[in-house]
Amino acid sequence: MTIELTLFLMLIGIVAGVLSKAVNFSPAFIAISAAYFFLPIFNTSLEHALLSVVATSIFSFLPMHIYTWLESMRSKSIDFPMLVQFSPGIALGAIIGAQVLSFMNPIVFKVCFSLLVIIYTYNALLSSNLITHKVRKTSKGFSLLVGMLVGGVSLLAGSCGRVLGDSLFSFLSKDLNNKEATVRGFVVFTSIAALIGFAFPAQGFDTHNLFGFTGAVHLPSALIMGLSFSVAYLLCRRQINDLDKNVLIISCVLFLVFTVFRLWL
Repeated sequence: MTIELTLFLMLIGIVAGVLSKAVNFSPAFIAISAAYFFLPIFNTSLEHALLSVVATSIFSFLPMHIYTWLESMRSKSIDFPMLVQFSPGIALGAIIGAQVLSFMNPIVFKVCFSLLVIIYTYNALLSSNLITHKVRKTSKGFSLLVGMLVGGVSLLAGSCGRVLGDSLFSFLSKDLNNKEATVRGFVVFTSIAALIGFAFPAQGFDTHNLFGFTGAVHLPSALIMGLSFSVAYLLCRRQINDLDKNVLIISCVLFLVFTVFRLWL
């Protein structure tokens, strides 16, 4: 690995850690967007390295996702019935999505990524109380299918389930005290299940002359990005006020919208 690539991965981890702590921004969004804009510097592109980029980013962020989820569980602020109801489907969908990711057409990724950006924008409007919606109930018979959609579409968009997990909880409940811990649980199950699929990719991929792959995960990159992400997340302990939070959320939305335009144009 070159020094330039190492610094690039550290920067991704730091920015992702700060935004994840400050406004619960999905770190996978940062990794995917940064890879799209800057991988050409390293003589490749996101389309050619999509599988390894997604697998490596999900693996690198998983330890901190588990840590924050366990912290939330200690406070008992978690909706266990909802977690149990949808996690099996989410895990199954994530495994399937990880397998499909290795051979799907890049246009599918663009569609799924754009969909998640739209949903994230909707979630941001909900969290800012700019719009409201009615809580609905879903039959337990559809729980597996709904969970598979959450896990599968998240992986096809290169995400770890944060955005759709947030939407799923908001759609079914208004208990904000249990929301964050439950969504983190969805993220953990999505990530762990996805790594099972990434361990045995359905189709071979280009390693770009890098060594240290386990399945589709590039371990050296995951270690660098994961450590920088964890350090930034843990050091960012200061609570920001609502104005700063809203400014950051707006900035994140604009960044994602710009990324979507660049993906399609």
